[in-house]
Amino acid sequence: YTPVRPNKLRHLVWSDTVIHGVGDDDEDTIEKVTVHNHCHETLIEVSLGSTKVHYLGRDGEFEFISEHKYQEELREMTKTIVVDINDVNDNKYLSYETNTAYGITWYNIVPISCFYSDKVVAGNVTVWTGVGCHQRFAGASVYVNGHEKLVALIYHDVDGMKE
Repeated sequence: YTPVRPNKLRHLVWSDTVIHGVGDDDEDTIEKVTVHNHCHETLIEVSLGSTKVHYLGRDGEFEFISEHKYQEELREMTKTIVVDINDVNDNKYLSYETNTAYGITWYNIVPISCFYSDKVVAGNVTVWTGVGCHQRFAGASVYVNGHEKLVALIYHDVDGMKE
């Protein structure tokens, strides 16, 4: 966000909380505010001339952070992951559930909320690749028969869910 001249931006407020402000009598002004939202986290960069100040917000509570911490959080926030259907271990991005019925074994892969994937692989073989930022992996069921696997993949599309 950049204020339109001749207006000056003096305070940055989130709900009832003042995150950053400059004195009303000062010549200083907030020149630009960049906001990145991801689930319950918010990263804010406030530009004051050649100086930049950074804040990390979680559930409406904000703390001042360093440029280095800001860059780390931004990388994590914008990270897209590759889903490997051969790796069935839970991690911070994906949840797995294995089932067996009538002699058929399958497992479900579901992304943990707030993380995105635009590519699914089986080892070194690409199973699916999303188109631009319009498609994101939403889950899969993988049916196992020895070394063979049948994959039912679901993805989000700008037009809704696809299978």
